[in-house]
Amino acid sequence: MDRLITTIENRLLRAWLAMLAHLRDEHTISALTARIAVGHHDPVGGLDAAAATFAAQAHAAYLAAGQAAARWLNVQFNKSAGAWAPERLTVQTSDVWRLAPVEKKLAAFDAADPAAVAWALQNRLNLIREITNEQRAVIRQILVNGARSGANPREVARQIRASIGLTEYQAGVVERYRQELQSGQLSAALARELRDGRHDRTLQAAMRDGRALSPEQIDTMTERYRANWVAYRAENIARTEGLRVAHQGSDAAYGQAIANGDIEPAQIQRKWNHSPGAKNKKNERAFHRVMQGQIRGYGEPFVSGLGRSLRYPGDPTADAEETLNCRCAVSTRLLPAKGAKRPDAVPQAQPPTAPPTAPLPALPPVPPMPSAPALSPKVSDPGRAEHIGAVEFDARSHR
Repeated sequence: MDRLITTIENRLLRAWLAMLAHLRDEHTISALTARIAVGHHDPVGGLDAAAATFAAQAHAAYLAAGQAAARWLNVQFNKSAGAWAPERLTVQTSDVWRLAPVEKKLAAFDAADPAAVAWALQNRLNLIREITNEQRAVIRQILVNGARSGANPREVARQIRASIGLTEYQAGVVERYRQELQSGQLSAALARELRDGRHDRTLQAAMRDGRALSPEQIDTMTERYRANWVAYRAENIARTEGLRVAHQGSDAAYGQAIANGDIEPAQIQRKWNHSPGAKNKKNERAFHRVMQGQIRGYGEPFVSGLGRSLRYPGDPTADAEETLNCRCAVSTRLLPAKGAKRPDAVPQAQPPTAPPTAPLPALPPVPPMPSAPALSPKVSDPGRAEHIGAVEFDARSHR
């Protein structure tokens, strides 16, 4: 599961950054300035279409997770050879009795399944709504602030373009960083965690010499600081969405296998693993650490240290505190079906017993044979006869 999550995260990260690059390419400062100058209240067009491309990649990741889970089920079927039933052990080939081969199961993830289709539609709507509403809220706040301060349209356009891909809070942080550079608050700028360290020497030299930064230096530093925030948010979104769709797709695959009769619900055993792939442990949740090793059946929720129910890491119905930037994962084990036996546990089959035959007619009694006359050794010496008899007896006893 951890490898699947990483693959999906990388795919969604590329999709998110490609979406932002497209929006920035389509909305230059000059184009945005022209729209703002005529009073356009939604200067960044095409947000819905751009968000739909990311939603499509999330759906593709969901399908990939479901297909991966189906392949895993097939591997487990091949390992266990299915259910070995005694009534199947009655096959005879060329008069040689053997164990009957069990019909192999084949699980497949059906993208056209009604539940999968419903998930795709709902997820698409949710992602588009979240992405566009959040971005429009940022743009709206920049327009309001620009109108209050009397900023010229080009400055407002610059801020809007810089905000693409950021939350309202993050866009505000980037703008305050620019103001710190412009006002000479360089020590505060140096304390920013996501600053570009390549500019530290320049800032330190400016502080030591008491000189101001040039507009070009400020623009370069601010742009790199903004890019770091964009990358930071992109990683968080890819991690959160990737974790969610990986578990949702896998869960859907198991649900389809159960509905198709391939497995029983009691065969699915799920285990919570706390941050298996996390390299940076500083964001660990103590209330997730206590969940390590929790075992649950299919459809049975896990319980966090805060007492909240989670179907899996990234559960969209859970609070953001439980899901954002989570690095946990659920591993699954397929248990034997109830009453199933392994081949080596099944007794060797025996050929069926032949049906009873009719009794044979009784035969007439055999007449007694006449008794034969007793034979005596033809010897002239009785003592020699006794000697011969003793030798014959001794030979018989050594055979």
